[in-house]
Amino acid sequence: MAIAMGSFLNRFAGLSALFAAAVYAQDFNISTQYHEGGQLFNSRVWYGDGNLYVGAKVPASVQTAFNVTIPNVLANLLYIAPVESGVQLPEGTFLTVNNATDAKDPVLATHDASALGPEYTLNWVRWGTLLLPHDGTFKLDFNFYLGETDEPGTSVVRWSNAGTDVEGRRVNLTATVTR
Repeated sequence: MAIAMGSFLNRFAGLSALFAAAVYAQDFNISTQYHEGGQLFNSRVWYGDGNLYVGAKVPASVQTAFNVTIPNVLANLLYIAPVESGVQLPEGTFLTVNNATDAKDPVLATHDASALGPEYTLNWVRWGTLLLPHDGTFKLDFNFYLGETDEPGTSVVRWSNAGTDVEGRRVNLTATVTR
């Protein structure tokens, strides 16, 4: 683990950072924090039409979207609950990330990940107060990008498997656990 963390810290220092905050036993909105051009930016995170968005609001072209909260972090899954009234999710719904190159629905709100298979989900490993994404073999995943949308100030979160190109600003996706 020390070798992987050294590599992580070296890469982290040279890249923009995207942080999704998480708190045990306390509900709150997921928010992101990232550095760009020496400035620190804070944004809300939204799930809509199969994509994860970072920004003040989702693009008008998205038909179904909701802001989420994290009640707690268990078993490498981010369990979610909608903050908007009228949105009903099954008990135990959690957020999964489909990181397959051909993903049609890259971010899923689901209550059963059994059909996804291990190659389609993003796993998290805990290191101190950080949850770091990894590929299932504990190799850390640094292939996340913020792409353009038709909404000013809002980006869509994308990723690239090794050897594939994705346009956008490369970022680290990290969940912070505080108590």
